Amino acid sequence: MTAPDKILQEVAALRREINYHNRLYYTLDSPEIPDADYDALFDRLTELEHEYDLVTPEQHQSVIQTKTSLWQLKMYSQLLDVEQ
Repeated sequence: MTAPDKILQEVAALRREINYHNRLYYTLDSPEIPDADYDALFDRLTELEHEYDLVTPEQHQSVIQTKTSLWQLKMYSQLLDVEQ
């Protein structure tokens, strides 16, 4: 199914917003929104990507790698704080 322009714009906006919040949460340790709000954004993006077949393996793998790397960096940073 071909996605209408309105859906493509929403998906692009959701991706930007999620990336913004990922950086705040994982890199800066300064979240602006509750986890439930983030989950709602992510769920909406996932719903649209699957409904309109907008997920590529590269995008999916990139999200997993980014989240994993950011989480590992955050945990390592916290470990260093504890050791000091």
